[in-house]
Amino acid sequence: QFEGDYVVVKMDVEGAEFPILEQMIEEKTDFIMNQLWVEMHPNKVEGYTTEYANELIKRLHCKVVLWH
Repeated sequence: QFEGDYVVVKMDVEGAEFPILEQMIEEKTDFIMNQLWVEMHPNKVEGYTTEYANELIKRLHCKVVLWH
């Protein structure tokens, strides 16, 4: 459906970005995005640390821009 499109996603979901991005990586839907502008909220949800956020970003198959 997005073939030929340049897809930019902006995500600010107050801690829900972790399970969303984990599922996108698992389902390989992260390949759809060319860029992801995301505000990460480590330590807001138990179990999601800054270190985990950095590792999650490395696993994504798109350009990631951190913003806040």
